[in-house]
Amino acid sequence: MVIETARLRIVPLTAEQFRLLLIGVDRMETEMGLIPSGECLDKHTQQAMEYQYQKALSDPDNFIWLTNRQIILKSENKAIASANFKNSPTGNKCIEIGYGTNTRYRNKGYMTEAVQAMCEWALSQPGVKSVTAETEKGNIASHRILQKCGFVNYQKNKSSLWWKLDSVKSSNMNDLKIRKITEEEQPEVYKLIKTAFETAKVKDGDEQDFAQELRQGDNYIPEMDLVAEVNNKIAGQIMFTKTYVTRANNSKTEALLIAPISILLEYRNLGIGSALIREGFRLAREMGYKSVFLCGDPAYYHRFGFKPTSAYGIRHILGFPEENVMVCELVDAALEGIYGTVDFC
Repeated sequence: MVIETARLRIVPLTAEQFRLLLIGVDRMETEMGLIPSGECLDKHTQQAMEYQYQKALSDPDNFIWLTNRQIILKSENKAIASANFKNSPTGNKCIEIGYGTNTRYRNKGYMTEAVQAMCEWALSQPGVKSVTAETEKGNIASHRILQKCGFVNYQKNKSSLWWKLDSVKSSNMNDLKIRKITEEEQPEVYKLIKTAFETAKVKDGDEQDFAQELRQGDNYIPEMDLVAEVNNKIAGQIMFTKTYVTRANNSKTEALLIAPISILLEYRNLGIGSALIREGFRLAREMGYKSVFLCGDPAYYHRFGFKPTSAYGIRHILGFPEENVMVCELVDAALEGIYGTVDFC
């Protein structure tokens, strides 16, 4: 099963291609018709891949889960990274993902794009309820990848962190649908936003009116006004609109604003908010956006990779509390060298 994203092809290796990888990366690349990457496996990776290869061969029914996957940059027809699931979902319904990116292709958002796509595919398969990952405690880049994909840290020790991404499947829900809102549904969503924000930690009280104003403005993006439908009922919503970082010389950098996102109380803690954010991020990357701003509760949004804008030298034009004004880079280093103010109106 080849997984395609806007920039990448994620190709599971056949048994022969996996064997060639262990002999030499160039041998595998030649067999797959790829431009040579000039890469080779270090000793640690070689040992890990040999173990995974034997594991995959010994379980042919689950080979598609256990084989290594080459992540190919379409524009160059070159393998720039690899990833794999370390186990099949048989039994515990939970799979672990591992990944690595070639040095010169890091900090470009490729691995975030790949991990998100692989997790979406895995969680759509029967019997899969969650995806986990283990990272070294000091591997901040890997932490950011997982946070942007919706993973939450659930365990740690002196050297490692463990992360989990849960499916939104639940015994009291049918398939969750994330889709574009229709014009006829706007009154219902207006009421949903008002109701949801009555119990929110960070609120103004007029979020539902703000959403309507945004729909009438020049910064509205119809394709990114989304609802979450569960059992034929709208249980949540999210809206991404355009915003801008304005520099001292009045030049502007376009970005996205999340305002608002809301989930009905009875549908919270089921992963619906995470699913809305992940789908919004996926669409944003497809449309070429590189960063997303919002004003909200840090305790919730930090898990997705949001940080205070002050860390990037960006402040809100109205002086909202620093800890509540946040941004997430969809592409690594997207805000490097961009200083100024951001307006959420």
